[in-house]
Amino acid sequence: MEKSPEEIHTDERIVDTDACVENRQTKTGRWKAAKYIIGNQGLSCLGFYGATINLVVYFTDVLHQGNATAANNVSTWAGTAASRTCVALSCVSVVGMGLMVLSAALPTLKPPPCPESSLTTGKCRKATSLQMSFFFMALYVMSFGAAAYMPCLTAMGADQFDEEVDEEKQQKSSFFNWFYLCSTIKGSRKVAHTNAYRFLDKAATETEGERKTRERGQMISPWQLCTVTQVEEVKFVLRLFPAGSLNIPAAAVSTFDAISVILWVPIYDRVIVQVAKHWTGHPRGLTSLQRIGAGLAISILSMIAAALIEINRLRIAEEEGVMATGEAVKSMSVFWQVPQYAIVGAAEVSTYIGQMELFYDESPDALWSLSIALMGVGSALGNYISTLLVVVVNRITSSHGNREPWIPEENLNLGHMDKFFWLLASISAITLVLFIWFSRRYQYTVHLS
Repeated sequence: MEKSPEEIHTDERIVDTDACVENRQTKTGRWKAAKYIIGNQGLSCLGFYGATINLVVYFTDVLHQGNATAANNVSTWAGTAASRTCVALSCVSVVGMGLMVLSAALPTLKPPPCPESSLTTGKCRKATSLQMSFFFMALYVMSFGAAAYMPCLTAMGADQFDEEVDEEKQQKSSFFNWFYLCSTIKGSRKVAHTNAYRFLDKAATETEGERKTRERGQMISPWQLCTVTQVEEVKFVLRLFPAGSLNIPAAAVSTFDAISVILWVPIYDRVIVQVAKHWTGHPRGLTSLQRIGAGLAISILSMIAAALIEINRLRIAEEEGVMATGEAVKSMSVFWQVPQYAIVGAAEVSTYIGQMELFYDESPDALWSLSIALMGVGSALGNYISTLLVVVVNRITSSHGNREPWIPEENLNLGHMDKFFWLLASISAITLVLFIWFSRRYQYTVHLS
């Protein structure tokens, strides 16, 4: 005898928050609940990445570490953050953020600024062991808490869509797309005051009337009084118009990646999937493994682009005579980095969302959160390997005489980041070949209705 929809859902234990059986006539689940989960992810990432997006810059400019040391510290931290998934409480992350604020705000917890704000002068005082210990404690406490709820949040969002209904099964694939888009939301760091376009500084200058308004405890309209960061952001936009050289802070470069992901997610969800459906006949356009493989292939192109751009940068540095000084080249725009970030964004959208789909769809129903956590463990191992790779490459390339390693601590003009990018492209190509070999032999799980 054929079961009713209510009986099918009861067998599969699909219920809402009140333990009531969910069916096609209820108003629970689906996008009504999923949109709040996506919003929660966006706000969580806004706080988390807002504090950590520029760690390399903070390590080099504030804590006065070398380039390779800073890169290794960030990679090691990122790996540890992902492997603590099922242990911590999400509120711990807030405590970590507070400790990071103290580390950045209190003068006793960080070294004094460099006299010439450059490691190449040799006059920067390094951070003490106590200062580094406090900062790392804050960083790891924050990541310990953030990693706790990420896998559960992903699984809970996907649970809102019923696998037995074709329409909702396709909607679940879109959920992964938009969930990852919100994961790319990053905060905006405070920008120091500059002397360019000084006439705009009046927007951040408090008048006597505004001071009295603030002292009375009343709010001042942001249209009347701006922050220094808001003024500097306007200056940044104005600096884009001249055809001459640009002075863009390193903190702004990472936004290219986020913008790329934000653009690629709707393009994939609304355009590429629809075209792929026509050619493949698959309801999602591409299978999870095909999507991951496409992302791996695209990532190779990003490394090739980075290597070619670095070759061009070193050529210009030699022509301008700044190889020994380590100064930035003046005749090369920062927007040369946009193509590689655009390619990386496309690779991220394809690879990471495909991974979320694969780990969720292929795991038993009772292990969805654990399966998503295992995906994080894989990312953690990748970050640890990245740290090891930098150490090994630098040790090998600097083992003969006084030659600078490929990733020097101070002057990148004396290194060979171009060769390091070629190495990453080669490793990615080997990884892609192995992935294709294993994926062709993989058997997808068959879920019985």
